Amino acid sequence: MDETSQKILDAAMTLVRDKGYVATTTKEIAKVASVNECTLFRKFKNRKDIVLQGVKQAGWRANIHQEIFENVQWNLQADIEMFMKAYMGRMTPDFVNLSIGLRASQLYEETSAIIMKVPQAFLLSFTQYLNKMFDLGKYQKQIMMLWF
Repeated sequence: MDETSQKILDAAMTLVRDKGYVATTTKEIAKVASVNECTLFRKFKNRKDIVLQGVKQAGWRANIHQEIFENVQWNLQADIEMFMKAYMGRMTPDFVNLSIGLRASQLYEETSAIIMKVPQAFLLSFTQYLNKMFDLGKYQKQIMMLWF
C-alpha cells in the first residue's frame, strides 16, 4: 500500500475509533489525512471500502489468537492470570472503541467476523485449557461445571 493510501486508511480508522462509522465523513477523512477528497476516491471506492481495508491490517486489530495463550503452567491461578494478562494486554481502549465504531449497521455484516475473532480465540483457548486440566485430573467435574 502506498503512503497516501495508508494515510487515508489511518485517518479513517482513527475517526471511526473516536467518532464511530456513521459520524465519520469522507471530507473529514481527507482533512485528517491531509489529502484532497478527490484523492481519497482515486485510492478507494468509498468510505466503507476504506474501513474494510483498515480492519484487514494487523495494526488496527487486537491481534488475539490462540498462540498467545500457550504458556500454561498447569496451575489454575497462574494460568488464569496469564490468560487475562494476554487478553487484556491486547484489549486496549483504542481497540474497544474501534470495535464499537465498526458495529454500525452499514458495516456489521462485513466486520462482525473480525470483531468476534477476539473473544472467540480467548474462549476456545480457555475452554481447551480447562478441559485439559480436567483430563489431567487437576480438578473435579463439579469445579469445571462452575465455569460453564
